[in-house]
Amino acid sequence: MSATWRGTQALDSARVTAAEAIAHVPEGATVFLEQGACEPLRLHAALLDCVRSSRRRIRLIAAPVANQNACDFGAEDVAPYLGCTVFVGTPELADALRSGSVSYAPMHWSEVIGAVRDVYRPDVALLKVAPPDADGFCSVSGNGAFELEIAQLANTVIAEVDANAPWVDGDTRLHQSRIHYWVDVDDGLRPMRDSSWGDVEQSIARHVVELLPRSLTLQIGPGRVPNAVLAHLAQESVDVRIHSGILTDGMMRLVELRGGDGPIVAGMLLGTQRLYEAVHRHPRVQLRRTDFTHSIDVLSRIDRFIAINSAIEVDLLGQVNAESVGGRQVSGVGGQMDFFRGARASDGGMAVVAMPSSTRTRSRIVAQLASGTPVSTPRVDIDYIVTEHGAAALRRRTEGERAEALISIAAPEHREALRAAWRTRA
Repeated sequence: MSATWRGTQALDSARVTAAEAIAHVPEGATVFLEQGACEPLRLHAALLDCVRSSRRRIRLIAAPVANQNACDFGAEDVAPYLGCTVFVGTPELADALRSGSVSYAPMHWSEVIGAVRDVYRPDVALLKVAPPDADGFCSVSGNGAFELEIAQLANTVIAEVDANAPWVDGDTRLHQSRIHYWVDVDDGLRPMRDSSWGDVEQSIARHVVELLPRSLTLQIGPGRVPNAVLAHLAQESVDVRIHSGILTDGMMRLVELRGGDGPIVAGMLLGTQRLYEAVHRHPRVQLRRTDFTHSIDVLSRIDRFIAINSAIEVDLLGQVNAESVGGRQVSGVGGQMDFFRGARASDGGMAVVAMPSSTRTRSRIVAQLASGTPVSTPRVDIDYIVTEHGAAALRRRTEGERAEALISIAAPEHREALRAAWRTRA
């Protein structure tokens, strides 16, 4: 990565400022705004400034990442003109989603490409890319999930060509001829703080690792519990490969420690500047489309594919809510069910929910999900629920056996209330 790139004279006519580029977005257009680490911040700001000043109406589609992206689509001065639809909720968007100023389209992550192609087909794509190579191909850099597909579908592609964006292989090669307007920047990718962990997460990780085979392919997300799991795996004599929706610092540390020669497969990058530097031109890292990374057919052919994800709460039937708190949409369906069903179809695979047993005020193992709470993953698609108090095996268990196993790993102060609720259930 270098801030010295200036490009070729052949492209000079396409070079514009962010504001000049956004001026080419027509009234009524469906506009995809890239999110995650590759959010094109200058194009984002210029788009909102244009909407505020001109009251130009568009249809915005996006897939924001919690705690990383601005998520200002629901602001009162722009929401009426954006008509925004997101494929995943975030805490920052919860109020806008509840009020209806931003809409949420729930779907499995494996479905997003098809939905964009068939329902949300973009007229304009706003992206960030790494500069072209000698053959004229840019890399869509930190997002391979559906950004390349969107760039190929859109009538107009507007890109921040970022001299400090890493070049990553996979489903990422976009020819410069597909980019209609170029905005030269050297901002790099948006970093996310690497999560630390404490005693609770250490205990959860220990219980998770005890369940795992000595050779596996791993899917795991970002956060405190996943980082603790990865740190524990690094201390074990375990052969680990990566096939995940997200590639984080913790995964790269594990891979670098363990070595190996297999591909490191993910859909997107989510981490610190250290991660972004580590993946630049890395011969093993591949960012792939969601219809590959999350394909049950692909996952089922991977032996000992282990999917580890989190939840907001789990009820005594084993139903998982991973997206809503008190009726507020704070996440989305995402890829959890894709990965869990792929893991259960894998020879020796395993679907694991790992989470703390409680918050400061309430149990995260509940008697039943509240009315209106979405079931992110059904009770029949999970093998283990793990908390700091142990692992509850659910696969092929009766309802009563499930409930007793889940109560046994709840926080001790909540267990009697859960037993009473189970005994008196309707």
